[in-house]
Amino acid sequence: MIPFCTLTFDGADSGLVTSHLITATVTLESGGEPDKVEAKLADPGAKLPRPREGAKILCTIGYKGGNQRTHGPFTVDQYGGSFEEDDGEYLTITGTSVDFRSGAKNRSTQSHKDTTLGEILQKEAGAEGLSAIVSPALASFPYPHFMRGEKSVMQMVQELAEVHDAIEKYKDGAVYFLARAAGLDLAGNLLSHSLGRDALKAWNWTRNFRNTYAGVKASARDHDKGKRKVKKAPLSKGDAWYEIRKEFPTEALAETAAASKAKQLTRAERQIDFTCKCGDPDVLEQVVMSFPGVSPELAGSWIVTQAVHEFDADAEAYNTSGTAEMKG
Repeated sequence: MIPFCTLTFDGADSGLVTSHLITATVTLESGGEPDKVEAKLADPGAKLPRPREGAKILCTIGYKGGNQRTHGPFTVDQYGGSFEEDDGEYLTITGTSVDFRSGAKNRSTQSHKDTTLGEILQKEAGAEGLSAIVSPALASFPYPHFMRGEKSVMQMVQELAEVHDAIEKYKDGAVYFLARAAGLDLAGNLLSHSLGRDALKAWNWTRNFRNTYAGVKASARDHDKGKRKVKKAPLSKGDAWYEIRKEFPTEALAETAAASKAKQLTRAERQIDFTCKCGDPDVLEQVVMSFPGVSPELAGSWIVTQAVHEFDADAEAYNTSGTAEMKG
């Protein structure tokens, strides 16, 4: 199998770019951080054309005539040049799945009444020129009242994702708000993959007992009675309780937040970092992963939280690494 990588800018293939490509790295994240691409090009004499601000990059990486995937689009948000006497002159271009020049960074205070999570996301994203695609299982969650509270859309979405145990992804002018650890891609297709000992070059797994709790507590204010109501999500793994400091406007939201944090704490107990023997295009963020025969502690299903694909033209190499946590 011969590894290859191509880049397109604004939909146009460029043989010049591909012939000067030295390395390319694609990092796929499960929310919290945007997906990224970084390309390093040989640029002797600083003669390569520079990408325009906001240009859209697609990066295809894999094997000639074999398994390959196209990632992106990524919005060019930075490029720079470097020179070292022994190594030569280079142009490095980076792009992210979020257009940081867009209205998604604008801070605003908006209020919503008698609505749902899906309607809030659609209205707030739409006001900033984005569309919102929300998992049906999450979209109908009721919000008697919601205040954005002088936050950017990106900050608001990230906070809501924490409360509802969701991931937020940005692609093609849309924000995707999807159930975490569901093992679905952005189109709703189930993703699963398996890596045994023969497919791995290295792995490092941990089981962490330091952050074990009896459960999670979240509180809401009963405005009619003027009392604080506490909702609990039991874990039965210790004596201390994890308490969410924020006070929620409804008991239903407090209960949801407690359950979400309990799931997050459970998943974080086990983690594995792995490196494949050769590049594997099927290692993607949020894929349901299994590691048969690797270790008894790795039995069961895992969720990939980060996947990194690296192409090195000089070495004619394609490498894949990732991080996964226990599915739960």
